[in-house]
Amino acid sequence: MTNGSSAEHFERAKAVLRGETYKTSDLGVRKVLGFVFSFDGSNSWITRDALELRWVGENRRRRHKYFLDLAPGVVWDVMSRMGVSEILRPTVGYLAPDRAQLHPLVGDKEDHVAWVAPSEDQIQIMVRPLAGRSPPKAMPVPDSGPWTLPDPLPPWAPADPVYLELTNGLECQRCGRIGESYRELSDGYLVCGSCGCSFRP
Repeated sequence: MTNGSSAEHFERAKAVLRGETYKTSDLGVRKVLGFVFSFDGSNSWITRDALELRWVGENRRRRHKYFLDLAPGVVWDVMSRMGVSEILRPTVGYLAPDRAQLHPLVGDKEDHVAWVAPSEDQIQIMVRPLAGRSPPKAMPVPDSGPWTLPDPLPPWAPADPVYLELTNGLECQRCGRIGESYRELSDGYLVCGSCGCSFRP
């Protein structure tokens, strides 16, 4: 995690939306972009407290939290793919892979459209598959037609995190910390409480 407070990372992401120059090659940003550009799409929320992401799909309802210092890089890459230098109001556009600044660790093989909706307290990024329509050039989100905001995702009762307790401890494959408790994800990966990275034990 980089230096700076959560509020500073949020303000930096908003500054990128206003056109401030930004550049990163952070491995964590590339990892999260793979989730943002998942096959069925995703919704991301960037606030002063967290970068949260939820995949589209009936069986993929849980929000996942990531370090907020990754948010400016995510915004920067999405804007670049949309071919815009600033987003000051809700905007929709095709995510052109040839304009990518970073290539995700996984995914990124499908054509997607993104809606970016900034407000004072959050930045929402909604990504959906292109679904055979002509890709839109970046434009303000219209009130009607195929490029209006996507339907809201269905509500769900958030599940409590599941933790794996280890009597002998386990070394994180990213930061090397020996931990006795790791958050366990539904796909079997463990999340380190020190660096926040996930790995398969």
